[in-house]
Amino acid sequence: METVIVQLEGVTGVCVYGVPDVKWGEAIKAVVEVKAGGRYTAQQVTDFVGSKIARFKRPHLVVFTDALPRTAEGAVDRDAVKAKFGASA
Repeated sequence: METVIVQLEGVTGVCVYGVPDVKWGEAIKAVVEVKAGGRYTAQQVTDFVGSKIARFKRPHLVVFTDALPRTAEGAVDRDAVKAKFGASA
């Protein structure tokens, strides 16, 4: 799903992970890094993902940021993302 979301113009990074959900057991959360001037809504992101892969795989929660935490090598630091943006829906 990360490779799909990053196809959106202006998206420079994505971190997708599962979070506990009362109804489903686990829900998909996407933290999306958008460069300055990029404007998307959560609905636009979920619709785009749903047009590329199975709709049930769409994120249930989309959060936007101007900078994702990264490692020294430049990769998205998944643990830091979860710590900063939460491990819950």
